[in-house]
Formats: sequence, structure tokens, C-alpha cells
Amino acid sequence: MTASVRQANAAVATAADLADVPAFAEAKRGFIAAPQGQVKDADGQVIWDFDAYAFVTSEARPTVNPSLRRQALLNNHAGLLKVTKSVWQLRGLDLANMTLVEGKTGCVVIDTLTARETAAVALGAKPISAVIFTHSHADHFFGALGVMSAEEAKAQRAGAASCRPRSWRCPSRCTTSSTYAATTAP
Repeated sequence: MTASVRQANAAVATAADLADVPAFAEAKRGFIAAPQGQVKDADGQVIWDFDAYAFVTSEARPTVNPSLRRQALLNNHAGLLKVTKSVWQLRGLDLANMTLVEGKTGCVVIDTLTARETAAVALGAKPISAVIFTHSHADHFFGALGVMSAEEAKAQRAGAASCRPRSWRCPSRCTTSSTYAATTAP
């Protein structure tokens, strides 16, 4: 590491309150359960490894800018979070977040993550009434087949997939070794 990098990182560390306790409390607000293990595809290929991000909680290397480390710590709160009544967010199941809005007749899924396997990990018993893609980046729509079948997507309907987790275990249609730490749904 060069002296200029060391000096720049030291300047960042002293210029801002990197602990920022309220920001860390806000990042955890509504937390229900964290995923563990790996999500694998039907061939056993690892799609996402939750434990691979444990290094973020260890001591930072001096080459890492302190503000980037703070951001990584804030982003590393993976799992299910309750946002408000009938609104949940799944964070850290892959590169994107999935939001679930529970309605009277089903659940609206907002952004379906990057892969069908990660999208299917947390789904439970309520029918999907709609899927919303906020924009056209792959990490917001590639997981669509994890929340509905290709036939349902073609027919522009959803009913066989589900929203609210019951047992926090991956549905039978998903091949994964991942389970949530909690055992009850909100």
C-alpha cells in the first residue's frame, strides 16, 4: 500500500463519523430473519453463498477506504425485513432487493432478483397477484421464473407462486441448502 493511500484512508476515517450509530440502527430496523448457507441450482451449482460475505464483519484491511467499509457493513444486513404493515423486503439474497406487498387476494412482488433460485428461496403460501419490474436491469427481473412459472408468465397471470413465508424453508420447487434462522412468519 502506498503512503498516499494510507494518508487518504486516514483522512476519511477522521473526517466523518463512520460509526454513525443511527444509520446502523436504521439498517436493522424491521429485521426478522437472516438467510444462511448456499442457494444452488438444479445441477448443484452455487448461485449465492450467504456465508461468503462474513468477511465484511472482520477487521478492515488498511487498503480499504473506511467509507466503503461502512457502506459494506450497512449493506450486509441480509434477510427478511418488515417495512410496514403488509410490506416486506428481502435484502442480500443476491445483488438486488425484492419487495413484497401483501394484498387481499395475493402478493405484489416488486423486482424479482437476479436468479430464479434466489427469488424462490423465501416464498411461501400466498398467491402472486402481480409482478412489478422497476427498471430493465437484469438484477431486477432475471428471478421472475422463481416467483412464477414460464406458463404463468406467458399467460400474464400468476397464481401458483407465493409470497409470505410460512416455514422459512425453501419451497419444494427450489433446490437450495439455504434456510432462514427464524421459524415463524411475520
